[in-house]
Amino acid sequence: MGMPMWLPVCLTLPATVMMTASSHSSAAFSLHSSPAPRSSDTPPTARVLSNIRIFVINFQSILSKKAELAYVIDMIKPDIIIGCETWLKPLINKGEFLPNDYVVYRKNRPDGYGGVLLGIHSSLNSHEITVASDAEVVAAKILSGKQSIVVGFFYRPPSNDQANMDRLTEAITCLRKSEPKEAYWIAGDANLPDIDWSIDQVTRHQYNLHISDSFLQTLAKTGLEQTVDFPTRYDNTLDIVLTNRPSLVSRCEGAPGLSDRDIVLLDVNSQANRTEPVQRKIHLWKRADLDALVAVQSSGQKTTLTSSLPPQMLTY
Repeated sequence: MGMPMWLPVCLTLPATVMMTASSHSSAAFSLHSSPAPRSSDTPPTARVLSNIRIFVINFQSILSKKAELAYVIDMIKPDIIIGCETWLKPLINKGEFLPNDYVVYRKNRPDGYGGVLLGIHSSLNSHEITVASDAEVVAAKILSGKQSIVVGFFYRPPSNDQANMDRLTEAITCLRKSEPKEAYWIAGDANLPDIDWSIDQVTRHQYNLHISDSFLQTLAKTGLEQTVDFPTRYDNTLDIVLTNRPSLVSRCEGAPGLSDRDIVLLDVNSQANRTEPVQRKIHLWKRADLDALVAVQSSGQKTTLTSSLPPQMLTY
């Protein structure tokens, strides 16, 4: 298998990542076009992003793939990470599976399987939206100037359970009604292979017809469109992205994943305020004149300099 085209020629994914790639990855993302270069040297200002990068992934155990995930995040630099099948238990801390510069909103299953999460970069002003449902759904709102952004994720287990689908469609409908004027980006592992998304119709019958049909009806009622137009597992488009602003999609492509699913990479022409890191002063103690400091301390003089020194430097 060749190297994914969306990586620079000087980089390759770890072998564990490459082995899970499906043959359908269009793989054309350029890492050099990341919309959000982050540097601690920039002044503490709030600037507007004109492009947001969203990264949709099926983890199938996020803890067992920490190194591979960290590598991919470092290469792609997503602003929003959306994923399912985290297999996390409630007591597992966010710092155990994602970099510290992401704010995590998640919903876990009690049995330690399944589970959905959103990871939103801490420079974006976000807060969780409570979805009162037993469905596996998590959502958050990113505040912006003219129009805020609602992001979410859902997971539908592959089964003929109509009650499960009813809970999911109700949750999506309630979420859409809660913020009717905002831009929506709701990703999901829908497990609906019977739907031909090029024509938005049910063309196969692996599941009960009403399961797929009720989902399509919900999208029509809520004004959401599905944007992923390529397979994410073999010949099936199981991982999807719903939005009420399809014209804002500048790029939507697949890339090798960390499980049996491809990653969905989405660039969106949507504005969001980003707060740059605040500059802080760092004292370089290794450049200090220790002899002069000791002399001042020995003389008993009280100075602003010596009073601000840590105790270990006052004992020589």
